[in-house]
Amino acid sequence: MIEWINAAFVGRFYNRHMKPAATILSSLGGSVYRNEQVGFGPYLVLETLPWLLLATVIRLYSLSWPGGLSLLGFFVAHVPVFIAFLLASQKMVRLTGGFTALERLSFHRQLSLSWAVLWRLLLLFFCTIIIAVLLGMNKYSASKFWLGFDGIVFVWGRGFLPFWSALIAAIVFIMVVEKGLDRKPTFLSVVRQFKARWKQLTKAIIIIGLLFVACTFVQFFVGRLVWAVGEPLALPFGRNLLYIGFLASVSYVRLWLAITILTYAVRASYRQQLPQSAMKT
Repeated sequence: MIEWINAAFVGRFYNRHMKPAATILSSLGGSVYRNEQVGFGPYLVLETLPWLLLATVIRLYSLSWPGGLSLLGFFVAHVPVFIAFLLASQKMVRLTGGFTALERLSFHRQLSLSWAVLWRLLLLFFCTIIIAVLLGMNKYSASKFWLGFDGIVFVWGRGFLPFWSALIAAIVFIMVVEKGLDRKPTFLSVVRQFKARWKQLTKAIIIIGLLFVACTFVQFFVGRLVWAVGEPLALPFGRNLLYIGFLASVSYVRLWLAITILTYAVRASYRQQLPQSAMKT
């Protein structure tokens, strides 16, 4: 199954668009060309799975916690999700032939980076909610903007959320790449990159949003089958293990799809800039 997905997703786009292409981090010092095929299969980012499992466990068990502890658990789960996002981004950048300083980050610095990105996202969510309410959106619908980062890997429903999470994934990806270039991950850098690559990033966000919608429907139908299989199990531990494994697997697929498409989009933007730079020189 994995080989089929890899062949279908990679082969067509690679043969038509990605050979040769500039490294994502070509701004570090020139373009790097590779003759070998660049793979984006889901098995390439398996190191993210333990962090997604941790985030899934925290989210599920925090639902039963009283009062503010449940909300605290929701935000704490953002940290392992971000580390999974960071690891996947680092791996994809390296696979495309790029060098990134993310490989030198210790675990402590990874946690510091997660805080630097997450507090900016929370500020963005808060401001977005205020603006949405002022524009006439009801408070319940506006409060869903809080779920933007969580919605990258977990399903929260339909409506605008899949596309909002796709936009947040693009913002976080740019911040991570900026950190890989030893730059500060700020909204100013995000705006600068969106301005330079808005066509590719807009397409990527739309595609990711549509895939998130599709994942929601798939998870709904497959989840019913998983529930039917798990319900007769005598041991609660077996049921919980089955449910957690299923949710973590879906989260893994969603994260892989988002990172892969964003990597391809940024890679394609650098590739398109090369002929323009050559003409200017």
